[in-house]
Amino acid sequence: MGAAVTTGVLVGGALYHKETSGNQSTTTITNPQGQKTIQVERTDARTGVKTTEITHHDGVRSNIVHDPNKNVTRTEVTRPNGSTSRIIENQQTGFKSIATDRRDATGAIRTTTRETHVDRNNPQNITRITKHPDGSQTKRETSGVVTQTSPNGSRVIRTTPDGHGGITKTTTYRNGGTSTTTRTVGPNGNVTVTKNVHVQGRPVVTREYHHHHYHYGGYSYYAYSPFWGPAYYPWGWYYSPFLAPVYYPPYVWGWGWWYPHWSWYFAPYPVYSQPSYWVTDYVISDYIAERQSAVSADDAARAADLSAQRAQLSADQAQKAKEEAEKAQAAAQITQPIKDQIAEQVKQGMTDIKEKKTTQVVATLNTKTIFVVHEEIEATMHNDENEVCGLSEGDLVRVSELPKEGEQHVVMRVLTAGKDSCKAGSQVHVALSKVQEMHNEFMERVERGMKEAEERKIGGDRPQ
Repeated sequence: MGAAVTTGVLVGGALYHKETSGNQSTTTITNPQGQKTIQVERTDARTGVKTTEITHHDGVRSNIVHDPNKNVTRTEVTRPNGSTSRIIENQQTGFKSIATDRRDATGAIRTTTRETHVDRNNPQNITRITKHPDGSQTKRETSGVVTQTSPNGSRVIRTTPDGHGGITKTTTYRNGGTSTTTRTVGPNGNVTVTKNVHVQGRPVVTREYHHHHYHYGGYSYYAYSPFWGPAYYPWGWYYSPFLAPVYYPPYVWGWGWWYPHWSWYFAPYPVYSQPSYWVTDYVISDYIAERQSAVSADDAARAADLSAQRAQLSADQAQKAKEEAEKAQAAAQITQPIKDQIAEQVKQGMTDIKEKKTTQVVATLNTKTIFVVHEEIEATMHNDENEVCGLSEGDLVRVSELPKEGEQHVVMRVLTAGKDSCKAGSQVHVALSKVQEMHNEFMERVERGMKEAEERKIGGDRPQ
């Protein structure tokens, strides 16, 4: 072993102190605040394998092993709370694998991510699989394909881009139901959205509507374009109260097949004094009915899981779990003030449709408007852990923090939520493009509700 050699140098206010002895060197880096990072390097004289161990001043430890014979580098990073990242990289083939276990302050694993660069001819081709605390899984590919699997495997969502700005999003349920949404961008830049929902091969929802695109903050968005306009709604019936109150209980609506599952979440107006209230219940019920039409398998799976869990609990524990579930359910339902705000938005939407007006939501965001979630959305919690949770069709959210210039996400508060969604009261990050899509779907349903009210002659004959 050779004699020890010590060197020291000052770089950018940090002191580098290095001691070398034989095939090992130890470098101590002291920053201006007096915090130290220690790096130990050793090289195996026989194999040439180089090992580097780094202890950072914040408690993070890194272990890097490079094998020049195989052109492979293995890196393991451990954080003070036990979170780890393991990276295997082959410099010759371009193969790279990253495994990350993120833990919270208690040491419990919150998310597990596996990322693989599999294409040897294209090192940028990446597959990333993330397992979330609730047991759900997200798989992302560089091609843009995203596959989301629910905790019990009863729902799989696959989003595939077409390479021209359009996408096809297909949700498959264990009970045989499917929901497919296709967004196509035309030569003029306008967008056509087609949505089809099937349950056990039977179509239950089929519709198509159009958008026009606009630019805001350097990005392009798509706003809903009303279809019928003044030609179809020549009367002022939607501005004025009905001549007589309209009674329209759930059995008249035809909600018998889904409403018993959601009566805890949503209650219709007992009587309708004006068209906007009827259209409000039409819109909200349409979201929930579409959600229920394809997720009955999830309900069955949850019931089975819940029964198994309760079988393992004592009577006191089971009662406590029931009370907590009821409390959470009460906090997540649509209250009257929330519903009244939605009714105001429906009334404004009816006016916009009558005038064939489009709304550029991203350019006019505020903290009052309530948005109805239109599809399964993977959202990131607004907390230090950046946990992931899901928003589902019919959940209600509202902007809580306006985005800063250039930001493509907005912080939203969950006002109400169905089962397995992000908890009511939580704050989540949602893409601005999704917020615009929520409004697009909302307006499409408002217009459909107006057309339905007109065809059914809700409130009696129209004034001439």
